[in-house]
Amino acid sequence: MTTFTESFQPETGCLSLALFLTAILYGVSLLLIGLYFLSPARPNDSVFVKCTVAFLSILGTAEMLCLFVGIEIKMLNPSTPNQVFALPLGEMVFMVSLMALVAQLFFATRIWIVSNSSWHYVGPITLLAFIQFAVALAQIIIQHKLAGINLFHSSVALVASQTSTTAAADILITVGLCRTLQSSRSGIGRTDVVVAKLIRYSIHRGAATSVAAVLTVLFVTTMPSTALMVPLLVSGQLYVISVVSMLLNRSKLRDLLHGNNSNNIPSATISSRSAA
Repeated sequence: MTTFTESFQPETGCLSLALFLTAILYGVSLLLIGLYFLSPARPNDSVFVKCTVAFLSILGTAEMLCLFVGIEIKMLNPSTPNQVFALPLGEMVFMVSLMALVAQLFFATRIWIVSNSSWHYVGPITLLAFIQFAVALAQIIIQHKLAGINLFHSSVALVASQTSTTAAADILITVGLCRTLQSSRSGIGRTDVVVAKLIRYSIHRGAATSVAAVLTVLFVTTMPSTALMVPLLVSGQLYVISVVSMLLNRSKLRDLLHGNNSNNIPSATISSRSAA
């Protein structure tokens, strides 16, 4: 008979930690999504923006449901042969990759707006976003073709490639947002304050998602265990939070930007830059 101590294997502990941290961030993302749909600025958003938020909320919820089911399976079947993960690695990587793709394309459109339709950053970001998604898709295809086989060791290279590409795209998004926002400084005090706040937000957003991606790469290449599931699953919720929090900050930044200088700044410029 298997004791509780024997059944609580290291991968179960990693999954439990991933569940705990992801659940906290999921709660934050749900709160932000609710605030967004109650925001007075939402009706003025494009269909693309609204669909992006809705789709990310669905993906975030699906990730949490899959993780709950996965850890329940692991707890009930702790000695299942070849079961390194409670859920197949391919599915989890694919889900997070899809969330990353949606968020990265969203920020690419914001850079496109701020840079006046320049492909200088948008092109490479879009390419990297689709590459990381293609690698994740390859991962899940391989897993289904080799169903029933322990795929962790054969998946290391693919997971490392996917997360490395994701990190590169996030870093490039941060650089692109900072550079394009920096070039939009007008010399007007209030406007430059808003631009500085947007730049700081861009750095914080990029740091959070990039660090999670880099940690996943380090874990998957240096410690072949489910430790990688912690930064991997957390990063999915970070993408949701990064998009929705940026949209919520627009009204505050718009108020700051208007102030007594509302007659000096075209409304179209405010909308496009604050949305970035």
